[in-house]
Amino acid sequence: MYYLPLSLLAFSALGFLFRPGFFLGVVFQAYQYESVYSIKFAGSVSLVLFVLFTVVIAIFSRVKIVWLLPEKLLALFTITYCIAAFYSPDPGKGLELGARFISVCLSYYIIGRLLTLHRRYKEWWIFDFGIAVTFLSLTFGYLGYHDVQSDNQLYIGTGTSVGFSQVLDVSLGFWIFFLLVPLGKKSWLKKSAIAVIAAVLLFIVVANSRRGTVISLALSVCCILALQPIFKHDMRNYIRSFGILFSTVCVVFILLHIGLSASGDDLISRGVSRLTMNISGEELTLDQSGAERWLKLSEGWELFLNAPFFGHGLGSYDFFTGEGYPHNVIVELLSEAGFPIAILFIILIVMYAKMGIILLIRTDFSPIVTIIVGLFIMSFVHQQFSFMLWMAKPNFLFMGTIASLFQDPRLWMPRTH
Repeated sequence: MYYLPLSLLAFSALGFLFRPGFFLGVVFQAYQYESVYSIKFAGSVSLVLFVLFTVVIAIFSRVKIVWLLPEKLLALFTITYCIAAFYSPDPGKGLELGARFISVCLSYYIIGRLLTLHRRYKEWWIFDFGIAVTFLSLTFGYLGYHDVQSDNQLYIGTGTSVGFSQVLDVSLGFWIFFLLVPLGKKSWLKKSAIAVIAAVLLFIVVANSRRGTVISLALSVCCILALQPIFKHDMRNYIRSFGILFSTVCVVFILLHIGLSASGDDLISRGVSRLTMNISGEELTLDQSGAERWLKLSEGWELFLNAPFFGHGLGSYDFFTGEGYPHNVIVELLSEAGFPIAILFIILIVMYAKMGIILLIRTDFSPIVTIIVGLFIMSFVHQQFSFMLWMAKPNFLFMGTIASLFQDPRLWMPRTH
C-alpha cells in the first residue's frame, strides 16, 4: 500500500503554490509513512521541503513578521530545553530528542506563522488542511479495517492502534468546531453535511476506543462554549448545532452498525466496551492501559522529585524506567528538564490561549478563529494523555497560526458597528 502516500505526496506537491493546505495535510502524516510503509526519510524530507517552500514564498511575497513576546519566550524555552540534552544519561537519545523538537515542532510553528501571513493564503489554508487530514483519516480507517491481520499502526478496529490518532484528532475537531459557528443562509443544510462527516469520524474514534480523543474534544468544546454566555452570544445556534449532530450521529452509527453486524463484526460494542472499561459499577477501576499510564506518571513524578530543578536530561525517563515516555508532556518536562522549564512551557500555553481568546472576541467567534483556537486547546489537552513533546506538531502549528492572526492589524481597527 506504499503507493498511496507516495501518490498523494506527488499530487499534492504539484498544487503547493495554489493550495498548500492540501500538501500540508499529507506532510502532516509523513512520519507514519516511515514506520508503517518503511519509506525512509519520508517525514523529514517532505517536512524540510515544505518549510523551504514556505520560507521562499514568504520572502518573495515580502511577508512582514512582528515578533511577539510569547515568541521570544518560545525561543528561550527552545534554548533551555535543548540544553537539557547535554546532561542526559544517554547523550545520543538526548540530542535526538532536542533535534526532533527543533526540526518538527518549530517547523510546524514556522509553517503556521508564514502561511497565515501570506496575502493569498492567509488563514484560509486551514480549510484545505482540514479537508486533507479528513481524507487521510477516512482512507486509512478503511484500509486498516481491511488489514486486521497486520501489526502496523493503522486503524484496525481493535483499540490498539495509535499511529494515526493525531490526524484523526485534527480532522474530527475541525468539523466539530466548524459545526459550532453560524454559517449564514441555509445553515441547517450546511451543518447537516458537516455533521455527517463528523459522525463518520466519530464512528472511527469509538470503534478504535480513542479515549484521549474523546476527552480532549469534550473539554475543548466546553472551553469554547463556556465563553459564549460571557460575551452574550445567542446559545440557540449551539443548541441547534448539537441537535443536528446528535441526530446525525445516531443515524450514521445505526446504519454502520447494521452493515458491519451483517458481516459478523461488531466494532461499536468492542469500542464502547473499552471506552467505558474504567467504570465498573460504582467503583473506579483501571484497565491494563490505564494502569500502565498511571504507573508511568508515578515513575515520572518520582524522577522529578529526585532532581526538581534541572531534571535528569532529555531521554532520561526511558533510560531509567525503560517505559518510553510518561504519556504526559508536563510530567515529561518536569522529570527530564526540571521545574523552571516546565513552568515556562505552561506560561507559553497560557499566553497563546490568551491571544486565542482575544482573537475570538475581536472576530466575534469567526469560523476560522473558532476552529484554530479549538484545535489548539484540543491538541494541548490530548498531550496530557499521550505523546511526547516533539510529537506536539498540531499544537505548534496552531500556535504559529494564532500568532499571525494576532499580528493582523485589521483586528485592531475601530469597529464601525
